[in-house]
Amino acid sequence: MKRFIRYIALITGVTAFLSGCYDDHTDYPSDETRITIYPEVPTFNSDGTTSTGEDSYVCAVTVFKGVEVTNMSWKAEPVTARDWASVSDASFVMQYTDNSGKKTYDVSQPGFEVSMQANSEYKRKFEVLVTAEDGTTKTLTFIQLGQKADAEVSVAISELDIPADGGVSDVIEYVTNMGEYSYSIAYEGEETGWLEIVDMGLGQVALKAKPWSNTDHGRSAVLKIIVGSETTSLASVDIKVNQLKNDVFYYLFGPSVDRDRLNAMQMTKESEGIYSFKGFIFDAGTNVVCLNKDTRSEAYPVFYLKNDGTIGSSDKAVTTSDLVVPANGIYTLLADFNTMTWKIDRVVKVSSCMPDSELPNYPVKDYPTEDGGFKTWMTVSLHWDGGPNTGTYKIGTGLAPGHGMGAYPIVSTTSAIVRSPENETVENGGSIVELLCKDGNGTMASRFGRLYTQTEMITGAARGGLEIAQWINFPQGEPGEEYVDDVGKEMTLECVPVSKLVSYEASHAGDLEAEEEHPTLKIQIQGICPFGWHIANMQDWKDLIYATSVAKASDYPVDAANACYNKIASVLKIPNAAALLYGTDWEANTTLGTKPAMSTAAADFGWNMFPTGWRLISSGWAYGPDDNTSKPGFMASIPLMADSNGDGARHRSWRVVVTGQGAILQFAATHVVGEGSATALRCVKNYYSK
Repeated sequence: MKRFIRYIALITGVTAFLSGCYDDHTDYPSDETRITIYPEVPTFNSDGTTSTGEDSYVCAVTVFKGVEVTNMSWKAEPVTARDWASVSDASFVMQYTDNSGKKTYDVSQPGFEVSMQANSEYKRKFEVLVTAEDGTTKTLTFIQLGQKADAEVSVAISELDIPADGGVSDVIEYVTNMGEYSYSIAYEGEETGWLEIVDMGLGQVALKAKPWSNTDHGRSAVLKIIVGSETTSLASVDIKVNQLKNDVFYYLFGPSVDRDRLNAMQMTKESEGIYSFKGFIFDAGTNVVCLNKDTRSEAYPVFYLKNDGTIGSSDKAVTTSDLVVPANGIYTLLADFNTMTWKIDRVVKVSSCMPDSELPNYPVKDYPTEDGGFKTWMTVSLHWDGGPNTGTYKIGTGLAPGHGMGAYPIVSTTSAIVRSPENETVENGGSIVELLCKDGNGTMASRFGRLYTQTEMITGAARGGLEIAQWINFPQGEPGEEYVDDVGKEMTLECVPVSKLVSYEASHAGDLEAEEEHPTLKIQIQGICPFGWHIANMQDWKDLIYATSVAKASDYPVDAANACYNKIASVLKIPNAAALLYGTDWEANTTLGTKPAMSTAAADFGWNMFPTGWRLISSGWAYGPDDNTSKPGFMASIPLMADSNGDGARHRSWRVVVTGQGAILQFAATHVVGEGSATALRCVKNYYSK
């Protein structure tokens, strides 16, 4: 009998196959006979080795009666004999060292071995039946990959709507690497037999539907496209098929809603002749929004939105229009086919966001991105205070003089602090006088930027630039919650710590993979930014690093290789990037007497970073323009969760920091959402992303 030795570091590892735990790791509730194996069944590679790197698979077999190990005999045999696979008796030996590290033991358990020959064909499976002495059985399935590619099939659409009057649908085109194909239809509900498959050969299929007269509801089915065979490899794709109720429908598509005709969005019927759509509408260069009646097929006339608020009609495809999209954002569109007019309303989550009337006070600039596009940044930090009707506290706070002013003692990590006038600025009901610009024209905060807590940034709740407690939850929601951002992207909120980002390749391809798996890296949250803008996210900051590298500053060159998530997380300090971000106002309004590490290319780069510093509960204002104790600095929080310890505990997000007037742009996943934590806020214009 073959012996297979597996080395285990601690004595507790032995119990993995000698325990009385059920497969789901709970206590087994009865005295039934149960067969267990250890380790779990691996996948076999095409060369005959296992996914764990072994030449064969050897396991231990244990037969339980309830939670007790029995001495029952058993046998393992193929369900169907294969000339390329074999199963034979073997002895599984676990060798472990006790907790003292001085003694080594062997534990031997009867088991079996599965071996497979190399597979030059398609993926295949081999089943082993284990039968205990009392007749109890357990079937194990072993999958071996093949050298030939598994079956694949893809289709451009996931859903197909058919009008109530029936007929033949548009041709459904699909792509596959196999030559064999078939189709099936599964009906939903009581209505069956109303679809007929029109086989047009490999790669093309259509459906023919019977008429449907019901005016209350439609009917649906699922078309399954199957490619390959049991002897080669199988793959399939499902397409939801909806036959509409006997009514009039309109479908919306075009570049400004990122939908082609085949994937047009069915509008909601509000009343006779009036239809609505809610979603992201953006400036696509060619701002065309079209509407088709009753079909996603090519049909005329096609209707389209004109900039004067009327609905136009064309007997040919519409490729240009005079439509202007003033701001990229979520809108509710209402199309009235009775009067052939349309209107849109903005969808805004935060009513206290900065109004459009303030936009002239904010210069903007486009910065290049690695994908060949650009992003538009405000080149001054936000200084919106919520307006005259905010209440007791403004949104955010101005800049206080010195170092440590406005500090509060922390009584409890979760209890709200008791605020006092001597620790607040005049605008927030206190006695502290804000810093004024050196030229005498207003406060520094009103020109160069206020400090906001994350709650203020994201929800617009006025806190006067001081969080209510030391430990609070994330204002956008907790990890695991579903979230729709302000360009309509659906995602699951999650923590993205350093350990996750460093696992991706330090390349553009690695960045794309990271964003695919962690979409909150590019979450666009409007918060208190004006409509059409959002709080700079992690992708925005990464792209800004790239833009500093493109500037090619001779005195402070930035390596483009640092413009990736891997470098941001593994190095945390991006050399020379901050030198390009400084503005000339930094030196003009500080009192330290020393110059920052500002590049000669900073003026042309035009990002205009100013030392607004930050504010915390326990240490007050610090690192501001006249903080000669710690030197002026800059901090901005990023709406990307880093870690969470549960409800009411310390929550941390990412932040970007410049300290010591140096040239390094620092990132950290240690920004406590509570603690006061008021920082600068930069807004970026909304953009479309896949």
